[in-house]
Amino acid sequence: MKKNHAMQSLELIIHQLGSQLTLFKTEEETTNLIQKISNEKVNIYNSLQAQIFHAKQQEHTRLTVQAFYNTLIRLTDTTYHLFSDTPKEDSNRIEVLEYLSISLEELQQFIEVNYPQFLSPEERVPLKDLLVIKSELEASIIELPAIFKQGKNNNRIITVVMNGLQQFINRIEDGDIITVQEAGYHTEMVKMMLKPAEMVRVIPNCPSLHELLFYWNYNSVESITYFTSGLEALVEKEPTPLEKLEFLRLEFKRLLHLPVMPKVVYDKNYPSMKAYFAAWIKNEID
Repeated sequence: MKKNHAMQSLELIIHQLGSQLTLFKTEEETTNLIQKISNEKVNIYNSLQAQIFHAKQQEHTRLTVQAFYNTLIRLTDTTYHLFSDTPKEDSNRIEVLEYLSISLEELQQFIEVNYPQFLSPEERVPLKDLLVIKSELEASIIELPAIFKQGKNNNRIITVVMNGLQQFINRIEDGDIITVQEAGYHTEMVKMMLKPAEMVRVIPNCPSLHELLFYWNYNSVESITYFTSGLEALVEKEPTPLEKLEFLRLEFKRLLHLPVMPKVVYDKNYPSMKAYFAAWIKNEID
């Protein structure tokens, strides 16, 4: 793949912004650099579309789009840090960084709107977007414990869920790389948790989180441990081997009827909730 000189020029501008605290002393210098950023933005549009037009294979197009996109995310994060570290008195530099941030966001949105089929759920989320997500999650999860209590959930499963959400928030706070898939998973799951009445329920008198976590395939170690120990305790309550067997068969049937979100999983390195417990119950029956 040819080098992207337009992107390299924008990287050089950002490097210059980071290496000099007082880069501009006049309005003219500020205006000239903003115009240069505007020109480079057009160059990037043209370079991306030209490379896609001349790509002979779909795989080449995918790699081209992802290369542009990943570079944009990296530059967006760098720009955000520069903006955060710039003194308010340096108004000219702030003006340039604000325009740069807007330009990078426009380029990012251009790719997301026009070439979504070439982007992967594993693409990283820009830092400034993550901070918005963090703020929204922190405000939302305050309401969750009371909602969970109304759904007949015990303290143990509530703690499992709240700890998991807090761990995700902490990852953003620590500057970890968060993928589009991870961000979407947590934000959409919390939206459903806040409106439990909108979820289709299939098991009467079942704690709301039991169905919801299966629906969202929340296969964290803590979640798997909770459900496994709970099932083991219920099996032990059955007085005879025959009744234990009947209970397990009934649980197996109920499990198969639980709705799940297609192609969604909390941790792709582990089996889905349904697959894990179907195998676990089948093993106990055998």
